Amino acid sequence: MKGRKIMKVNKLALAILMIIIIAIGNISYGANTSKVNNSTNKANSSNSTKNTTSKSTRNIEDEDVAEGIESLKIEGAEISPEFNTEKYEYTVKYIGEETSLPIEITTTESYYETEVIGNNNLKEGENLITILVSEHNGDNVATYQLTVNKSLVDEEAKTKEEQAKKQELQKNIAIIISCIAGAIALLIIIIAIIRKIKN
Repeated sequence: MKGRKIMKVNKLALAILMIIIIAIGNISYGANTSKVNNSTNKANSSNSTKNTTSKSTRNIEDEDVAEGIESLKIEGAEISPEFNTEKYEYTVKYIGEETSLPIEITTTESYYETEVIGNNNLKEGENLITILVSEHNGDNVATYQLTVNKSLVDEEAKTKEEQAKKQELQKNIAIIISCIAGAIALLIIIIAIIRKIKN
């Protein structure tokens, strides 16, 4: 009779331990799923492209030779896609408080003149900068447009930090649940032993 009681107690303790293991596994799975979903959202977000109806005006006698800007650099900002003389629309990501960007322009011909429009009073959010390349007589050679997305805070880094904190919290909760469940199981076993000794 006592042996059956002990077996029942042992089965109960085993069942509780199984519940603990399943609970911890579900918490870990939830954390990993969240991480994968966030990565997917991030990938979808980075691949989205804004369409614009503006076109470049080019007055070039020889269409086989690309004319305009040979290189374009903006210190402290990311240009996408990679600059190419024959591409006229770009997205620029800038994080900071400056109201204008340090744009370095090298034209395909040294005598070309450039005019930058919109590179002042940049506000948080979307801004449009237009770069005109022209001959001495004012004839337009090429027009480039930069859509500048300005933010004061690095949202990507902020999101990663929040995800890390969330995962750390989930991990701590799983450890606490494990400790509590283990203590309960141990208490049940101790009570069973005490009852056995009394009987």
